[in-house]
Amino acid sequence: MVEMRGISKKFDWGGQESKVVDDVSLSLNPGDFNVVVGPSGSGKTTLLSIMGLLLKPDSGEILFDENNVVGLGQNDLARIRSGKIGFVFQEFNLLEYLTTLENVLLAANIAGEKGKKETAVKLLNEVGLGHRINNLANQLSGGEKQRVAICRALINDPSLLLADEPTGNLDSKNGHEIITLLKNLVGDKNITSLLVTHDQRLADVADVLYEMNDGRLAAIRRKKGA
Repeated sequence: MVEMRGISKKFDWGGQESKVVDDVSLSLNPGDFNVVVGPSGSGKTTLLSIMGLLLKPDSGEILFDENNVVGLGQNDLARIRSGKIGFVFQEFNLLEYLTTLENVLLAANIAGEKGKKETAVKLLNEVGLGHRINNLANQLSGGEKQRVAICRALINDPSLLLADEPTGNLDSKNGHEIITLLKNLVGDKNITSLLVTHDQRLADVADVLYEMNDGRLAAIRRKKGA
């Protein structure tokens, strides 16, 4: 389980202080497809960045396996990010001059995890890209690039998967396929997840749906058993 308790974050905009995340608490259970919706500027991406240990909150706790990690040093936080957290972004963030397989393995190499080629190939086959292993990233469609990005996020067997507008750069067909893929992977692999989006289709299939407004978070729907 991953948990936030009383998380707040302020930013100073030209001398005007703004609380972007305001006393947010939530618990995420493995296997649940958790989705946050809300208007631009509501704090969704900031919340995701805090959960991913990319941004330090001003107050509150973030618990991984019941251990508060907020006060850890940068080296320890980087180790948790690379080993326990997988990120999927709206911009696919692939290296265009590397092959599909090399892009997936890059995350393992950064984490110091060697010998992951077999795992990477297995993941690429799971997302339907086994035939594209040796293609350069710049030879892939948008939907294929996002599938590679998902494999890269999963290569280190993370306990937490975070996604920021994962369908934002995709057409309707590819967006639908990525939504189905993400939901199935989260359930099948029993991963803890948090996705932020404007895409109503993601909201429609959420196990737990949150809405964020003015930095405040509220659960507005939970599927039975979630």
